Amino acid sequence: MITPGNMSGKTAIVTGAAAGLGKATALKLAQAGANVCIVDINAEGLEQTAREIHALGSRALIQAVDLSITDNCTRVVAATVDTFHRVDALCNVAAVFIPCHAGEMSDEAWDKTLAVNLTAPFKLFRAAVPHLLESNGAVVNV
Repeated sequence: MITPGNMSGKTAIVTGAAAGLGKATALKLAQAGANVCIVDINAEGLEQTAREIHALGSRALIQAVDLSITDNCTRVVAATVDTFHRVDALCNVAAVFIPCHAGEMSDEAWDKTLAVNLTAPFKLFRAAVPHLLESNGAVVNV
């Protein structure tokens, strides 16, 4: 098993953190000592992730928001900085996948897919970049 690096005193934002790879990423960062802003539309899943982060001795900030709404991306970064005073890592893990044939996909489904999978990571990065530069941080897009 790979041992995580030391993230004590650092802060990460992880999207898609209510389940799956996003949750695993948030827990691994917490295990390494990071405070984690966990983001997902699934509030109940975020509550469970937060309990697991707290059990690891780290702090969690829950942001149960829809990332397809552009202003939510800016708010997530602002809330993270307000709470933890820094951003060292941005992990864009959230994704929307709507299985259907292209000819059957509605405009709404297409727009939601692009908003969550492409636009949100950019908007989160744009809001976080001044803090990431200050902390010599990193971005991971999944």
